[in-house]
Amino acid sequence: MKTLNATTYLSGSGAVIESLPTDQWKRELKEYFAIQLSATQTLISDYAIGPEVRDAAAGEVVERPGSEGGRKLCGMVRMRKGGGFA
Repeated sequence: MKTLNATTYLSGSGAVIESLPTDQWKRELKEYFAIQLSATQTLISDYAIGPEVRDAAAGEVVERPGSEGGRKLCGMVRMRKGGGFA
């Protein structure tokens, strides 16, 4: 897992800084939130299109929707991406 950005400010450039910006915690939280949103979107996409896109062996352990409603739900998930929808 990625460490806090504050580590870079303190020692990443070779120089030691005595303090961090007062809003550093907000910057860190915004980045973690963005990472979590991205991961959630990836999970939803994988659910809709099937995880075999990322892992060919995933079909062996995935339980497909058994009901008509579940299959329709998988077909209804839409996400915006550059140039169209996924």
